[in-house]
Amino acid sequence: MVEDYDKTVFVRHKKVVKEILWKELGANMQVFWVADRPEADVVLDPNSILSGVGFLEAFDEEIDKEYCFLPKYSEERMQILQKNLSDIGLVIDLEYTEKGVVFSKVKEQLETQRVAFLFGLSLTYGKWEIKEGDLKSVKIQFGLFGQYLQKREVLDMCVETLQKGGVFLTKDVQESTDGFVYQIVVGDYELLHLWTNAYQRIENIEKISKYEYALEAKIKLLEYLRHSDLVNDKKLDDLEHATVKLLTKM
Repeated sequence: MVEDYDKTVFVRHKKVVKEILWKELGANMQVFWVADRPEADVVLDPNSILSGVGFLEAFDEEIDKEYCFLPKYSEERMQILQKNLSDIGLVIDLEYTEKGVVFSKVKEQLETQRVAFLFGLSLTYGKWEIKEGDLKSVKIQFGLFGQYLQKREVLDMCVETLQKGGVFLTKDVQESTDGFVYQIVVGDYELLHLWTNAYQRIENIEKISKYEYALEAKIKLLEYLRHSDLVNDKKLDDLEHATVKLLTKM
């Protein structure tokens, strides 16, 4: 909630950067949001990816062994996932059974790297929206039921931690007959750009127009500030190395 509507903000509107009062913010104006950090650039941790792929776990009392479980997976879908994982260098043995698709739990499988954990979820339960080679968003959706209802806390913490770190994604939880459906929508260019390096081995992605747009807007903002007396050279240099995003008022 904005407490001071007389504070100034920088916006982009009709391709022009300008400074306005917050209370003057109009529909479709884009507010510059700046994180005092460089854009995320990490190597996705394989174990964290697998913790997302095998997020749902079960225990087989007959063989006294814990395993990962993919409910409502057809054999054809299993084969596609197997190939996709292999394409990004993750070789695991998926098995189609009466219980669904199962595979052995990886030792020390932890969601320590949240961006990689979410990427793993996207491989198993995600829909990648790619139009004419342009990655628009990724929607992750699956059901939680029975013993897996407690998993919601892990998902909530993951989403909230990333949001606090300046990664813009949304979640939606809808009740179902036996639990609820959990949905995460990722439209943040920073996360999409990070994931693309790995996902390109599965499907061709030529560009992320949101990423290109944000970079162009950042250049415009820097140009605007250089020709004004609003900030000193030190702050301009800091901004040049910071992460800049645009929030649109609808």
